[in-house]
Amino acid sequence: LSAMWCRWAWWVNLAAWCTPASGQFNVLARQLLEEDCSDLGASEPRWVSLQQQMFEAQLLLLDGNPEGCLEGMLQSLNEMTGDPTLAFLCPLLLCRAFAGAATSALHLGQRNRGRVLYQLGNIFRIQAISRWYNDLKDTPSRNKKNERFEPRMHAEYQLALATLTEQLSQQPFQIAHGLSPSLKIEIHSICVYKADPTSNTGFTCPLPELAPPNHRAYANLYGYDYRLHTSLVFPDREAHYSKYMVVAEAVARAEADWVFYVDCDAFFTSKLRLEDLFSAALAGRNDVQLMVTEDSGGINTGVFAARGRSQWMLDFIHRVAQNPYTVAWDQSQIFWELVNGDGSGVLRSGASRDFQHIPQVAYIHQSQLNAFVPPASTDWLAYEWQVGDFIRHFAGCPWQEKPCLDMMRETVTHFQRL
Repeated sequence: LSAMWCRWAWWVNLAAWCTPASGQFNVLARQLLEEDCSDLGASEPRWVSLQQQMFEAQLLLLDGNPEGCLEGMLQSLNEMTGDPTLAFLCPLLLCRAFAGAATSALHLGQRNRGRVLYQLGNIFRIQAISRWYNDLKDTPSRNKKNERFEPRMHAEYQLALATLTEQLSQQPFQIAHGLSPSLKIEIHSICVYKADPTSNTGFTCPLPELAPPNHRAYANLYGYDYRLHTSLVFPDREAHYSKYMVVAEAVARAEADWVFYVDCDAFFTSKLRLEDLFSAALAGRNDVQLMVTEDSGGINTGVFAARGRSQWMLDFIHRVAQNPYTVAWDQSQIFWELVNGDGSGVLRSGASRDFQHIPQVAYIHQSQLNAFVPPASTDWLAYEWQVGDFIRHFAGCPWQEKPCLDMMRETVTHFQRL
C-alpha cells in the first residue's frame, strides 16, 4: 500500500510540473522564490505569478518564437518594476530576470536593448549584493559557498557590461578648438561634507579648500559664472539629492544657455572650452537637453550639462525627483528615466526592433567630460583618466583615504601648471 501511495504521489507531482495549463510552473516558481529570497519564501502570490509569466515567455523561445519570448519578458519586467515595493522584495530574482531578457534581446541582434537591460538589472544586482553582505555580516556562516555572492551571475554581468560598453559606448569626438561662438554658461558645484572621525586623513574634509579654487580658476579662463553651493536643498539627505534641484533652479531662472554641474571631488585638468565640447557633442542637434557620460553601469552624474530655459529639462527633473530607484542615488534615478521614463522606454517599446535612446540626451566619452581614477576605473570597468583629459573625477576614491587625497592634491597642482 505504501508503495502504491508513493507512486500515486509521484504522478501527482509530475502532473503539477508538466500539465500544459495555466499555472503549470507554480511549483517551480515557488521553489525559486524560496531559493533566492528565503525571507520572502513562497508567500508572495504576485511574485509567484510574475515568475510563472517569465517561464511561459521562455516556452515561446523553445517554440521558435524568440520575439514573442522577449516581448513576454519585457511585459513581466515592466509589471515587476512598476511597483518598486514588489521589485525590492526579491532583487536577486529580478536581477536574474533582467539578465534573461538581455540575453533574449542579444539573440535577436538587439545590442542596445541588451546592454540597457543588463544596466537596469545591475541596479538590482547592487541591491542584492548589499543584502547578501549584510546577512553575511550579521549571521556568519561556515559554508564557504555563501561567502561569495552568486559568482556565475556576477561573472555574467561583469562580462556583458564590459564587452557591450566597449562596443557600444560613444567614442571621443573630434573637437575644433576655439571656433565655437561664446555661450552664457553657469558652472555649479555642491561642496558640503560632514566631519568624519573614522577618516585616515583627518577629521575635516579638505575638498572645500581644494576643488572650488580649481573650478573657479577654470571658469575665470572663459568668463563662466561659477556658483558654489555650501548648503543642501535637502539637509536631511545626501548631497546627491540636492544636485538636480540646484540644476533645476538654474534652468528655471532662464539666465544661462547651459548649466554645467561638477561634483566637489572632480577637478578640471585641461583648458578645453565648454563651447567647443558642446559643439562637437551636439553636432547641430537642437533637440539635445542633457549631456552626460556613460559607464558600464549606465551613467555617472558627477559631471553633466543641462540646457538652460528648457521646459523639457524641468519636467524631466521633476520625474527624476519622484523616481523610487535610488540604489545608486541620483544616478539610477536619472538613468531609469532616460531609458524607461516614457512610453518608448526599453521595457515598453516592443520587441520588434532594437531600443534607441531618446534624442534629448547626448552621451560624451569619459575622456572628454568625466574620467575616473583607480579603484573605480578598474572595479567599475570604466575609463581611467590620462594626462590631457578634461576632468578627473574621484568617484569611488574618497578623501578619507591617503592615496586618494594625495592624488587630489596632485591634480590641483597639475591644473595650476597648465
